[in-house]
Amino acid sequence: MRAAGGGRPRREYFGKDEEPGEMRLTCPHCGERDLREFTYGGAALERPTGDWSAAWDDYIHLRDNPAGASREWWVHGAGCGAWLLVQRNTLTHDVMSVTEARA
Repeated sequence: MRAAGGGRPRREYFGKDEEPGEMRLTCPHCGERDLREFTYGGAALERPTGDWSAAWDDYIHLRDNPAGASREWWVHGAGCGAWLLVQRNTLTHDVMSVTEARA
């Protein structure tokens, strides 16, 4: 597909006609930014409590690869350096919310 007005071709991602890098996150400190400013930090999972157990082993070594709603850690490495908790759809890349990570 060609972009409107000519230019380089656009690709289709998961049924959406968009340019690569169009997924954007809104940093609470810096505002809306291109995804290339951020680094993925992994799935935001519930940490087990207590001493070493099978639950800890699963937490460290086993990961689901969900299709759909997901909670993830991202860091704004090319910006303010804040860690963010992002809720997004892994199929459509729609971002539902971005909040600053709190201890």
